[in-house]
Amino acid sequence: MRLTESIVRAATREKYGKSEIPDDTVPGLILRLRDSGSKKFIVRSSIDGDRKSVTLGSPDKGMTLADARKRAMEELANGLQPRVKPQAPPTLTDMMEQWEKSEAPRHGEQYRRDTRRYWKKFIQPAFGENDLRQIDRPDVREWFLNLDASETTANRAHSAIQKLFTLAVEKRHINYNPAANMKKHVEDARTRVFTIDEVTDVLDAIHAHEADRPIAANALRCALMISARIGEVQKLKHAQFDFEQGVWHLPASMRKTKNEVVAPLSPHFAEFIKSRPRWSETFVFPSPKDPEKPVRYEVIRDLWHLVRPDTDAHIHDFRRTIATNALSAGMNIIGIQKMLGHKNFATTAKSYLHPETGERDIMQKYHDTISAGIFGPGDEA
Repeated sequence: MRLTESIVRAATREKYGKSEIPDDTVPGLILRLRDSGSKKFIVRSSIDGDRKSVTLGSPDKGMTLADARKRAMEELANGLQPRVKPQAPPTLTDMMEQWEKSEAPRHGEQYRRDTRRYWKKFIQPAFGENDLRQIDRPDVREWFLNLDASETTANRAHSAIQKLFTLAVEKRHINYNPAANMKKHVEDARTRVFTIDEVTDVLDAIHAHEADRPIAANALRCALMISARIGEVQKLKHAQFDFEQGVWHLPASMRKTKNEVVAPLSPHFAEFIKSRPRWSETFVFPSPKDPEKPVRYEVIRDLWHLVRPDTDAHIHDFRRTIATNALSAGMNIIGIQKMLGHKNFATTAKSYLHPETGERDIMQKYHDTISAGIFGPGDEA
């Protein structure tokens, strides 16, 4: 049958009693009819003994008979090779999605949050949809040097983009990492150590906000007492404390350095944990909205912004304060390294120890201040 536009429009499977109507004008061109009433053009032929067919399009979606005949002849001339949809070039957005699937679960909450922030604020606007193969080292260098951020933040953003390029190399999208071996900014190591007066002021401010934010208030107090990272404080569980043995456990899954720690439970800290309200059967500091989840970092951070001595003060500075006070009190550096959970001795010595001459009793003063601020004067644990 020689197909015409009128036949194509009127053709139904019920009317013709068959599912396919071949076109005599272009051998191999077929109008296929469905029971549902839909129809489409296909081209079919036997090539080297193999029967092949290619879908051309549908008259229901605007394909004319003339278009179908033209396409059919082109496909026949091409040997009815299957059309491979061209793949979009790989981008850093693809690598970020891959990072979320394969890499993010291996890292802690804070690391994941920071990486996503660097991606959204710095990396995605500059390179997100660019073809990975077209991004070279000068591009990355120029981006890095012109970041509107502090030297520390710029270095962290660079580390994040370098990891994404590393994934791209592993996936064989590119042959080299354009961000590798790039000179970073020299950072000034933080040396902030809180004075006893500052600690007292922070404790007073925490007390003033406790009625409205009891869980965040006590999480901050805990950070003042011990050398754990705030992420470890967030996730503390009642099961980690063995009051009979006088120890508390920090499993590797909670540690940035992925090493398990069993630490002595000081009388101050033991009394603090015992005397806190039991807001949850699982977490010492649960989410105010869901007691079966730990308190979110943002909840603690928001309170910290209200009670900190100044805008340059960080919660993490309490770790440095405790370490420095311990050194001044006579603890050796190896012991302090273990207390902080550092793998690298240089990290402890360079970034965390800033003793003041003549302050041998500073550790006792610090503990006395914390105890008085939490339990009240004359009521230390």
